[in-house]
Amino acid sequence: MDALDEQAVEKHLGEVMERAGSIDVSFNAISIKDVQLTPLVEISREDFLSPILTGATTHLLTARAGRRMAERDSGVILTLSASTVRAYVPGVYVGGFGVACAAIEALTKQFAAELGPSGIRVNCLRSEGIPESWEGASTEDWSASTGEIEDSLKARSLLGRVTTLADVGNAAAFLASDLAGATMGMVFNLISGTIVD
Repeated sequence: MDALDEQAVEKHLGEVMERAGSIDVSFNAISIKDVQLTPLVEISREDFLSPILTGATTHLLTARAGRRMAERDSGVILTLSASTVRAYVPGVYVGGFGVACAAIEALTKQFAAELGPSGIRVNCLRSEGIPESWEGASTEDWSASTGEIEDSLKARSLLGRVTTLADVGNAAAFLASDLAGATMGMVFNLISGTIVD
């Protein structure tokens, strides 16, 4: 499904409701195509805005599942951002991606304020580069090989490791469960200590 296509998202939500009877969890874990390695003073307007518009729009559209959740006074909406929202490193140019992640985290908090009274919990998972997700990706425009990027992430990490897809899945399962029943409007840090909140 194209998460930028409002009609496709609504159709998918309707199909889930028809098959399952309810929507309990919505987790937007899409890839945001972005242009990096270009300083902001040189990046084109389109390349800067693309990840911001994609990230904010898809998270808005998928979080509208909250309308259906509100009918039952329960549900969980999870969003996904990345460490670039807080990791400002000289010489590392992330284009509009960091701004996109900031928008996603702000949108998460706004949805939490609006949907919380309807019993819907809204939280964000903040991840780091996940090497497993790079398989099959075109790396011709990357600043270094995937191995070098992974080594760099490990070197920055207080735990000396990278975030894995299993880490994200486990955190999402926890946040969607009743065990996290008191979590609301927060950013769950999954970046192995590259940033400490």
